[in-house]
Amino acid sequence: MWKLIREVLGLLWKLVKTLLKNKLRAILKRVLLYALLFGAVIAVVVFILTRVFV
Repeated sequence: MWKLIREVLGLLWKLVKTLLKNKLRAILKRVLLYALLFGAVIAVVVFILTRVFV
């Protein structure tokens, strides 16, 4: 009985861990994408400002 419960809990834990990992990976990818876009926008703005004012 205990063995069965432990196995079920283990399976649930694995499922939760993989789901969390996938969700975290998706969130990290999104954050990285936004960071890259943000960095590109800042770079362009700085570039334009330096062109205009210098």
